Amino acid sequence: MCGLCGALAGGRHWSDGAGREGFEASDKYRTRRGERRRRTALINRLLAPQGLTIEDWAGTSYVLHSKRGAVAEVLTLPDLWLAIERETGEAIDPLDPGLLASARRGLNG
Repeated sequence: MCGLCGALAGGRHWSDGAGREGFEASDKYRTRRGERRRRTALINRLLAPQGLTIEDWAGTSYVLHSKRGAVAEVLTLPDLWLAIERETGEAIDPLDPGLLASARRGLNG
């Protein structure tokens, strides 16, 4: 899918909590853009050992980059995990306790 089509087709995913009733966050991340910036930084910490990075594209999708030059645009977090699996050949569990502990250390360190 081209970037423009992705931007036009992309809607909010359930994980995009900012701006919804009952959303609790510090003022720094209360906006959707701030939330996506924080999420992108966290995911990049998780992906660093695999030589992968993501960037937010216009607040509507993510672009996954590999160290070998592959690029993939994805709309949602589930799509991102699938793209990572395709790139690495290994399943990634974003709820893995070890991965989460590593992420927590990165946030607090």
